[in-house]
Amino acid sequence: MKYGIDTFGPSLWDGEAPELAVAGPNVGTNLWLQVPFSGTVGAACYAAHEEGIPAIAFSGASTGNTAFNTSPVPKRSLVYAELATTLVKKIVDSGKPYLPQDVYLNVNFGKVEGKCTDASQFQWVLTRINTGLLSKDDTEWCGEDRLPTETEIALKSGCYASISVGDAADKTTADAARQKVVLGKLKDMLAHLKHFSNLDFLRHLGITIKGRSTIALNYTLTMAPIDRCLASMARLSLLQTPRPAVPTIPKFLAPAAAQQVRQASVVRIRKTTKKKKKALPKDFKRHNLAKREFPQYSLCEAMRVLRAVEVGQPPASVKYEIHINLKTARNGPVIKNSVRLPHPVQSDWRIAVICPEGSEIAQQATAAGAVAVGQETLFEAIKKEQINFDRLICHEASEAALNKAGLGKILGPKGLMPSKRMRTIVPDVVKSMRDSAGAADYRERQGVIRMAIGQLGYSPDQLKNNIKVLLNKVKAECAEISEEVHKEVHEVILSTTHGPGISLNGKLKDAEEQITPEALSSIM
Repeated sequence: MKYGIDTFGPSLWDGEAPELAVAGPNVGTNLWLQVPFSGTVGAACYAAHEEGIPAIAFSGASTGNTAFNTSPVPKRSLVYAELATTLVKKIVDSGKPYLPQDVYLNVNFGKVEGKCTDASQFQWVLTRINTGLLSKDDTEWCGEDRLPTETEIALKSGCYASISVGDAADKTTADAARQKVVLGKLKDMLAHLKHFSNLDFLRHLGITIKGRSTIALNYTLTMAPIDRCLASMARLSLLQTPRPAVPTIPKFLAPAAAQQVRQASVVRIRKTTKKKKKALPKDFKRHNLAKREFPQYSLCEAMRVLRAVEVGQPPASVKYEIHINLKTARNGPVIKNSVRLPHPVQSDWRIAVICPEGSEIAQQATAAGAVAVGQETLFEAIKKEQINFDRLICHEASEAALNKAGLGKILGPKGLMPSKRMRTIVPDVVKSMRDSAGAADYRERQGVIRMAIGQLGYSPDQLKNNIKVLLNKVKAECAEISEEVHKEVHEVILSTTHGPGISLNGKLKDAEEQITPEALSSIM
């Protein structure tokens, strides 16, 4: 999932991050106690919680590992694919935001067998992940304030697909407010189902209770669900009836029913007031630095402290790094671009140029220092993964040939695929090479832009010039984006490879400081 979000997805969509993440369908269901240990659910929670991208985890009860190129395609694969497509389309058509913040959907399909061999035969049911014994009420649906559990629907005979609204932070059931948002998006496709009763639950597990009349058994069907009340089981236990013919229910399947019934008449469950989980704010939290009197330092003072921390480290392995904290929305657009620093951190870029073979453009690129030049010959080398360059520029005359060559799967994950958006498909390759030689890429993640800003031997003036150019570029991009959403620079922090982060006050040197910029202008 991380590779898809950070690398593969942007290579397909011109650097844009995906808007919706899908994990699965997984072979076998992921229900209740299985959820915290599921890789499928874990991938969806990573997307929703860490990357802020709405996510859905799909799992199917029909098992069997099958190669992707198996022919004919198994029926279960076709049905699950159609069901997953239906739900994804429904979510997308409902509009943004597709899901509430920090929410994922845990979806479990029933077995594809018997009467359930077509996607149109399946009914969608809104459920919860864990039992609600001590939980607050769910969102109201079907005239009740407690949703059925995934396990109940999995045990119910029929063609069902359960949809649970999960909290991506802890993989449990989300609160009623966030359930209500999802219910509003899916309401017209959901079926109305009641809870299983206690006896229904036992019957699905293959357990029979002897000595009960048909009337008495039918009467128990009207009792409360198994995660609501123990009284019905207690009343059954007080009668002189034989024990069940098979072993008792495993605790992980029916914990309420598996408790020793002799305790049911004396144990009183105290009502606990569970604190309502706070919803994540729409914006990333940023403290008021002036109000908190947060310590900030001049550039020279910060460099003095950081250089002292790096004493004993090989100078060539240490770089100054900048962290720009932004005031921005969690689900807003992100900043991603490159900047040409006046004092490049890395100057030994190896650049290759895609252009017509033997053309004047190829000769100019070679004279400008390109390590590889050409079209078909360069394509063949890339297909053999003989990539001896750090950056790849394409002349616009070769754009059609580049698209036809189909190199996206090789170059995309490496961040080398040329595109007009990233200004690597250009009419003037020599100018682009000059600009690219001193360019550095940066990207906003979780409201912070991080990048190397200088070598340890840079003087304060060199470092100041690099920081100034980067900040001006970021502020200009914030101004463009601010037409849609609010985004601005909040704080600038300087650090080194092994050093702490030091907040800068925007000054080169404070008046009372005795250290001079010249003393910080050499490698230690």
